[in-house]
Amino acid sequence: MPTYKNDLRALIAKYTEPDEADAAFSAVLRWTGQRKPNAQLPFLGHGGYASAFLVGKKVLKVTRDIDDVWASAILQNNPDKDLLKVYKVANIVPRTLWVILSEKLTPLSAPQRKKWKAAIPYLRLFSIFHAGLNYDAIMSAEDWIERQERATGVTKETRFVQSLLPRLTIWSDKLSEERGIACRDVSYTNIMMRGRTPIISDLGQSFLESYPSIPTLSY
Repeated sequence: MPTYKNDLRALIAKYTEPDEADAAFSAVLRWTGQRKPNAQLPFLGHGGYASAFLVGKKVLKVTRDIDDVWASAILQNNPDKDLLKVYKVANIVPRTLWVILSEKLTPLSAPQRKKWKAAIPYLRLFSIFHAGLNYDAIMSAEDWIERQERATGVTKETRFVQSLLPRLTIWSDKLSEERGIACRDVSYTNIMMRGRTPIISDLGQSFLESYPSIPTLSY
C-alpha cells in the first residue's frame, strides 16, 4: 500500500511547504540525472530514517540522518573497492531532509544475513556500538579471542569472531584511520554485497572527525 515512505513525491511533500513540493520533487529528479520530469522511481526499502529508490543502476537515498549524509560526503567520489561508492549528496530541506546518490549493491543472501546477524552480540562486546569501529575495537576483539582460547580452547564462537576480523580490520583502517569515520552500526541491516565483497551501505550514527559542507538543491 502506498505511503509517504515508499513514494518519492509524497516523501518530499511531507517535509516541504505545499507550494514548494512539486518543484522540490522535480529538482531531486534532475539532480539524479532522471530526464522524465514526473518519473516514479522504483521503491527499494526504508529504515528508521531513510527511504531508498532505484535510479537506473544507482540508488537514491532520501534521509533525515545527517551523520549518514556527512559520512557519505566524505566518501564522495571515493575509488576504494572496500567502501561504498557515493556519487553526490545534497540538502533538500534545511536541517531536515537530504539526498544521497550511491551505487546499487546486492542484499545479503539468507546465509550471509544469518552470519552477520549472529555477529551482533560480539560487535556489542567489542564496544563498536558505543565507540565506533576503530583500532581499539579490533584490539578488543583480538584480546577476547586470545582470552577465550586460553580458557576453553578453540570454539565455534572464537572461530566465528576470527572470521570477522579481516573485514572489520579493513573497515577500521579505511573508514576510521584514513577518513575519520568511526562506524557504530555494523549491523546485518546495513551490510550489502558488491560481488563477493561486503560493503557497509549505511553510515548513520557514525562518529566523525570532520563535518563537510553539504550543498543545497535550489528549486
